[in-house]
Amino acid sequence: MTIDHYNVLLPVSKEYHPNITILRYTVADDGKMLVIFLKDVTFVENPENEKFYAGFVSICEAVPGENFFIATLYHEWFIIDNV
Repeated sequence: MTIDHYNVLLPVSKEYHPNITILRYTVADDGKMLVIFLKDVTFVENPENEKFYAGFVSICEAVPGENFFIATLYHEWFIIDNV
């Protein structure tokens, strides 16, 4: 999946990528880590429950010698508004 100009390998089948919305992401100062907050509605049956079941956070590391990141953590996250 491409997020802005970053190539990222997430543990999600390519067929589900259209169901994913990137909410925000942060790149480490050294460019070796990427933290992504995303919404994946693939398995959410009721849109009213999205903030409980569609949120995920992923910590990704740059693969040495390559131009992509790989998820080393992918976990559920409750979607909350920025304050």
